[in-house]
Amino acid sequence: MEELNNPVWSSLLGPHRDFAMGDGHARRYSSDVAPFVAIDWKSPGAWSDLCQLLTDSSEEVVLVGGPMDFDFSGFRCTKQSLADQMVFDGSPPQVEKAEIVQLDAIHNDLMLGLTKKVYPGYFRQKTQKMGRYYGIFAENQLVAMAGERLRPSENFQELSGICTDSDFRGKGYAAKLTGWATNMAFAANRQPFLHVDSDNKKAIGIYHRLGFRKRISLVIRRLQKNITGGSV
Repeated sequence: MEELNNPVWSSLLGPHRDFAMGDGHARRYSSDVAPFVAIDWKSPGAWSDLCQLLTDSSEEVVLVGGPMDFDFSGFRCTKQSLADQMVFDGSPPQVEKAEIVQLDAIHNDLMLGLTKKVYPGYFRQKTQKMGRYYGIFAENQLVAMAGERLRPSENFQELSGICTDSDFRGKGYAAKLTGWATNMAFAANRQPFLHVDSDNKKAIGIYHRLGFRKRISLVIRRLQKNITGGSV
């Protein structure tokens, strides 16, 4: 599972190579697809390549992984947190398809509206092109969704975009959609995994009951280019 240690880098060099921008030892998704950037942490020239790849000081990007004490010369870290990487290690969950709708381009504005309300910053105009997404509607609105994002290899599928409108929580929608997305990943011969804020004990409990187990913790950093130079 080494490719999961640097999942964004593995995705942009692997199944998501058509989304990749950059060369050398740094890559990124375009800003309308996802906020993620990545470097080859094993290469001494990787940070220099990333500095050259990013030029807009107003843009905030997200870097996943790496050591806690890395020298971010040329960038400002606006937020740093830990995420649990959880890999599915159980039997495919039993999920009734009733209520679940496969989302596509015609639902994009609804997906953007829900994620902006519940978990802003990560879901972008073209994020839905990264994989398949599923939703539940109630009262003529999209109230919950889950889907697929990173693809570190042909064998793994990250589940993401898992969210529920605050007015419709407590109905089991997140668990149902995560279970359904898990089954769809297995149907495509991919092992599902996901990332969750290490402090989000409620969500971790749901994923654990579904069969996900913590593998490692990864540092998640939001960065902005410092055009005047210097360190964080």
